[in-house]
Amino acid sequence: MWSLRSLGKKYRLQTRREFSSVLNNGVFRANETTVVRAQRSDNQYHRLGVVVSKRVGSAVVRNRIKRQLRETFRTSTIRNRRQVGIDFVIIARTAAANHPAKTLVADCQYNLVKLDRQLRGKEALAT
Repeated sequence: MWSLRSLGKKYRLQTRREFSSVLNNGVFRANETTVVRAQRSDNQYHRLGVVVSKRVGSAVVRNRIKRQLRETFRTSTIRNRRQVGIDFVIIARTAAANHPAKTLVADCQYNLVKLDRQLRGKEALAT
């Protein structure tokens, strides 16, 4: 049974093709701990993909970072805006392992909101 707190499969990027499309064609914002790329999609909902390389740390550290990033997206206010579907890929930088969770979450949230506004265009500026 799925937890009410999980990010369902329909909200995740799952195939290499989906990831590649966002990584090659999307716009991006970056800061010390994360790089977030985003691209409009045909879906009516936002989807997320998370990339954490082995350079970031051990499997325990990488999985912790992935859980934190997915939870940030799940609880984000941008998921409630359903006018335009956007695919996001969050790439954790090596600095993410050394920063507290609050910093990682704040950096990621800031980038998600900025990209959401940028891709939704003028409509976002009015709200």
